[in-house]
Amino acid sequence: MLLFIIVVIGIIGIFIYNYVKPREYEISYELGEFNVSERYDTTDQYYYFKITKDKYEYEYNLNLKYSSSRRLIKDILVSDKDSVKCIKPVIEGIKDLDYICFTGSMYVTKAIGLDEKSEKAKKINDYHNIEIYDKDKDFLVWNNKGFTNLNEKKDYNFLDKEAYDNPLCYIYKNYLIIADYDSERTFNKFYIYNNDTKKVSEFTFAFDINHDAYFMGDYDDYIYLFDKKNKVQYKIDIEKEKISKSSDSEGAFYYNLKDDTMPLNKLSYNTYTFNKDEQYNFKLDNNTLLMNYHNSKINIKVSNKEVSSILYQRDDTVYYLVKEDLYVYKVGSEEKLLLRNFEWNFSYLNKIYVFD
Repeated sequence: MLLFIIVVIGIIGIFIYNYVKPREYEISYELGEFNVSERYDTTDQYYYFKITKDKYEYEYNLNLKYSSSRRLIKDILVSDKDSVKCIKPVIEGIKDLDYICFTGSMYVTKAIGLDEKSEKAKKINDYHNIEIYDKDKDFLVWNNKGFTNLNEKKDYNFLDKEAYDNPLCYIYKNYLIIADYDSERTFNKFYIYNNDTKKVSEFTFAFDINHDAYFMGDYDDYIYLFDKKNKVQYKIDIEKEKISKSSDSEGAFYYNLKDDTMPLNKLSYNTYTFNKDEQYNFKLDNNTLLMNYHNSKINIKVSNKEVSSILYQRDDTVYYLVKEDLYVYKVGSEEKLLLRNFEWNFSYLNKIYVFD
């Protein structure tokens, strides 16, 4: 009897495993006036949705938890204006999807496509000649000896000597990691600012890293740094405050849509940063800010402004400069003015960081 029960439990377990195990599939179905193609890829663990109607075609490629259900799109919301058609699929449990609009010649956000008017930004405060338009974020601005938190009106200084530029600084999660600029030629200490605790700590190590080093990016909880003069790559665990060499005579780790290796000489003659394909990807094309979904060739215009530079992206949010103005765009929301500082017309690199 016991053996029979064990066998039955085993069979049920195998059945459940096979039922919930991710499987590649591709189906097509109609939803109102639209045709929907739905595909799941087990390699990158993404769902690929293509929604079409006549000349209109939309793509939503999403990194969702696998479901044994099919026909995940339950409804398609539509907003039209003249020849512009905007759609937004309704998927259970997903709230942050944005409308995509097609004008007949280009893809844009709903705010642009339907010419929606937003409220004019109101200045909340100012500090050190910087105008502040948002009170809910922590703004860290380089002050030559450390950072100033604008909304706190508090300095976090850690350098003895002034450093006008801040070339070796990297934002990761709720941390900023900054090289010790007080040392000459080489350094063996980082300063780490933790925005959760609002504290700065020192992280010393046994290596001597040249100041011509650069951050390549982060991958699998490590930050990668390359020392151009000494031709050595390091990987840093900022939370555990550990650093180790990650290169050898064969080359160094480089992420270019997949794990790869790059020769040390190549990394030392130019600056290479990791190339990731996230769920949302932002880029500039002739000062136009565009976004595309993972593995999609459709570029969506997200701002009508002439964008000077993208500062950085965090998940579905991008921070960018329009001359002296710092803006933010989050998928599913309108772009928003955050800060204004005349000096950013001339100097801004690694000088502005935002924490939610």
